[in-house]
Amino acid sequence: MATNSNRLKPYREVLQHKGNAYKILGFFVLAYLFGKPNLLGIAVLDRLLDFIKLLFFNSSIVLFIVIIFFTHNYNRLTFYQRGFFIAVFIGYIVLTTLSGSRSAALVVIMYVLFASLAGAKQLTFKIRHLLLGLMMIPIVLLVFIFATDLRRYSATTDVSNEQKLEVIKNSVSSTAWLEDDGSIGLIFDRIGFLDYATEIIAHKEQYSSIFNIPYYLKSIVDNFLTPGFTVFDNPKVSNALVYKYFNYGVPSLKTVDEYYASDQLTMYGEYFALFGWGSLLAFFLTGYLFQKTYLKLTYKSSVELFIKRALLLNIFYVLINSFGLDWLLFDSIAMYLTFILFRKYVLV
Repeated sequence: MATNSNRLKPYREVLQHKGNAYKILGFFVLAYLFGKPNLLGIAVLDRLLDFIKLLFFNSSIVLFIVIIFFTHNYNRLTFYQRGFFIAVFIGYIVLTTLSGSRSAALVVIMYVLFASLAGAKQLTFKIRHLLLGLMMIPIVLLVFIFATDLRRYSATTDVSNEQKLEVIKNSVSSTAWLEDDGSIGLIFDRIGFLDYATEIIAHKEQYSSIFNIPYYLKSIVDNFLTPGFTVFDNPKVSNALVYKYFNYGVPSLKTVDEYYASDQLTMYGEYFALFGWGSLLAFFLTGYLFQKTYLKLTYKSSVELFIKRALLLNIFYVLINSFGLDWLLFDSIAMYLTFILFRKYVLV
């Protein structure tokens, strides 16, 4: 266990972890392959297995831990090891995007940023990094457009790899996305997603039946503590608001797939809905607790310290862009349990 005197020493003054790069990569590849849905073909068992995978062997969290290892050992890896890591990350982005995800590249970028912040007193960017970021904006927009089209097709029918490539080709070559109701409109709709915080704050009383401690407790029981069956029939808070927007009746897990929507509440909207003006004090206490926890982290190796720091930064980021404290609780527990598994069987 580290002492207070060396806990905040610069990265170069801390003993380096001598992990096996290929073993760590293999752990991620295994987590990704194991994370495929419907492995058993039996609905109840697959639901229980998915719960176990998300909690103990979450491929996204394993990816994050691997990125932390890669970032802080970059100069110690061989040329071929670096290339292998980068190829795996790019492959993850491509495969996840082809499955309909619109945020795979953003997730990897954010993970790299948190990993860099965890090991640096200050983070600096060179001009070439900024220029590269600007050049990536059009690519990100195109990826968002064809990933959105893939989600549309996948929602109604199974899409083969050849059909996916055709969708990508049409998305890039078609001029329909320039129209008001095309994909450019979807991009601005996505930006407008942040308006939900304002909506929640402005109509706090209308959502009081959802934003209250009993509802959160019931949501936690139904969504995280009872996999395979329900007790209170309460969707997660983020999934429940759509019932209020469109007067679908009482929120229910039985119909949540039919009316599915996941609203980004943000910490500001959610705290105000829960605590009113007392949320100002809640903001301060949240920041204070995260800072104290960050400074008091203990570790047995440098990579363990950076993993813990980066995971904590990610939790704070997810809280700011909150999809609900009930959702965040599950994600936080999953991060911790996946890290414990990784530390026990990989960081040895």
